[in-house]
Amino acid sequence: MTVYWGSLHQMTLVEYADLPYIATVHTYVVHSAPAITFLLNFLMTDIVMKHSHSLVLLVFGLLYGTVNYYETVSSGAPLYWFLDWKDMTSVYIYGGLVASVILCYHVLVVLTKSMKTLGKDKRA
Repeated sequence: MTVYWGSLHQMTLVEYADLPYIATVHTYVVHSAPAITFLLNFLMTDIVMKHSHSLVLLVFGLLYGTVNYYETVSSGAPLYWFLDWKDMTSVYIYGGLVASVILCYHVLVVLTKSMKTLGKDKRA
C-alpha cells in the first residue's frame, strides 16, 4: 500500500484520466480498503500479533518477487517502474521493500502486545 500511494498513485490517475470515473473510484477503494479493514479489525479485536508470523511475509515476499521477475522478463515491460530487473539494483530495492514490510510487522507486534495486554490488566 505504501508503494502504491507513495510512487504509483499519480501515474495511475494519469493513466486512468480517459477512463470512466468509476475506474478512478475503484482505484481509491482497492488501495484504501486493506488499511481500513486492518484498522477496524485491530480496534475491534483483542488480537495480539506474534513475531513468528513474519515468516509468512517472507515467504509471500519471495513468491511475489519471483512472479514479478518472471512477468517482467517474459513481457519485456516492468510491472513497476522501479523494478525493471535489469541489474542488481532491482534485487536491492525489492529486498529493501520486503525487509521494510517485515520491520513494520514487528513494530505492530510490539504495539499490539503493549496495547492489548495493557487493556487486559485494566479489566482484571
